[in-house]
Amino acid sequence: MDVWLTAAVVAAAALALAALRLLPDTINRARHAALARRLAVTAPGVADPRQGIVLMPVCGRPDYLRQVLERLRACEGIERHWIVFSQDGRNAAVSDLIREWRKSHPASMHMVHARPYFALPNLLGGLGLRREYLISANVYSLLRLAFDRLGADWVIVLEDDLVPARDFLSFFRTAHEQLLSARSADDRMLAVCGWSNWNFSRSVADAEADPDLLYEVRLTRFNSWAWAIDKRRWPLAQTIWWTYFVAWDGAFQRLRERTGLLCATPLISRVRNIGMQGVNFREAPDRPGLRWRTQSMLGEATALRFDPQRRLRTEFLAPETVTFIDGAPVA
Repeated sequence: MDVWLTAAVVAAAALALAALRLLPDTINRARHAALARRLAVTAPGVADPRQGIVLMPVCGRPDYLRQVLERLRACEGIERHWIVFSQDGRNAAVSDLIREWRKSHPASMHMVHARPYFALPNLLGGLGLRREYLISANVYSLLRLAFDRLGADWVIVLEDDLVPARDFLSFFRTAHEQLLSARSADDRMLAVCGWSNWNFSRSVADAEADPDLLYEVRLTRFNSWAWAIDKRRWPLAQTIWWTYFVAWDGAFQRLRERTGLLCATPLISRVRNIGMQGVNFREAPDRPGLRWRTQSMLGEATALRFDPQRRLRTEFLAPETVTFIDGAPVA
């Protein structure tokens, strides 16, 4: 009898866990379908929803999101891109910011992301389950929406604490056309990254002296602070999400290492990380090791203009030689 009772308890627990995993996924799929139907009746001519959808996983950080949206609004070519917000939680200030954004940018969609396991693992912090599973699930959900439901050709992932440069979208469009989708595209390419604070990075002051630096790209390791991927590479990339409880960006980097693929990173950064508070950062703002907060990128203070018609110049850089500018080795 005890054996049967134990088996019944184990079976019930397994069913409960399966339900906790499947129910939020089902809710999200239903919300994806609703967004796809809404997109199908959107007035034509607003923007091509298949080209360069900007996917924004957002959470409860309205002060960061406000800064990001202010700069995103000023990006060259913003009218050519759909913006899709997937909100983790129901922070009212975040919802208000997105609502105001959509008034001036009609090519936008907003959904509330159903948290995996209904966020119950947050109660089990003593087991070492980090809350990054929430962002991992949200990023995966957005990518599935874009590629599997909306039929996107390529996407840009921009988190809510990453302030984009003026030429952020122009750079990614050019990189997609030349490095990902062109017939001559390098088969070793996995993704394009926008954040650059490595030992090979250069400043806008350097580019003002030598504008050719705007078109210099290194083929090296992956970084998740603003990145782009296309539908041809999505089937491989999605294999990293076999669980939400592994840091997805680290898993992506390990995928790159296993496959021998490379990611394109510009010498001049196209994004600045302002996220001093989050899953992985709890440092005080005055920590000298966090110089990426003041990172150089194209803003209104320079007369430099990125020409999307120019060819990018790529050069291989062994990933194991890449370190942060501060000198800390990259894991």
